[in-house]
Amino acid sequence: MNYMSVIFWMCIISVKAGRRLLGFDFKRESPVSKKECLKLCFVHSDCLSINFSRTRLLCEMNSQQESGNLAVTENTSETEDFIYISRQSIPPDVISITGACSTVACLPGKRCIVLRSGKTTCINSRCVHEPPPVFYGYNASLPGNLHSNGSFTSESYVGDSKRYTCASGTVPVGGNQLTCLANGLWETPKFSCQGYVLES
Repeated sequence: MNYMSVIFWMCIISVKAGRRLLGFDFKRESPVSKKECLKLCFVHSDCLSINFSRTRLLCEMNSQQESGNLAVTENTSETEDFIYISRQSIPPDVISITGACSTVACLPGKRCIVLRSGKTTCINSRCVHEPPPVFYGYNASLPGNLHSNGSFTSESYVGDSKRYTCASGTVPVGGNQLTCLANGLWETPKFSCQGYVLES
């Protein structure tokens, strides 16, 4: 076992089990190893910590980390299977397997990938702008609203979908869902909100 591996395992062994940062995970991957989870966090500029489930091999990447104002939850049924590791604690052994990305700092909202040529590039990992407005069949001034289970924010990541609810008196025609695309933009709405008449 080389020096870097020793450092890695010393770091992991010293991590206390039964700790999890709740409410800040923006991306989940499964099944992955602990080392792969840390690697994914390192190349994601938005990842400040991870929660890793050892039995489920579940990786939760967090947009926040433990601080004086933000506490990690410990020793509950929600945390017993998890370990928490901050970005600063990612060992050199893991950073080295990211290859050329080990020295690249992408801007927020992006992640580093290594191209076949060996060069690196930073690609979009989330949508930072609101999507285009939904067309209303009878009144273009009515706003499109979002369902209460989601909102278009800077934490909407590539592949995430959000649902519209049309304004009162209208119904969605042609769907009601938009997806954050790999170019960092929301897809153009393929649906519209149309007025309806209530039967008396």
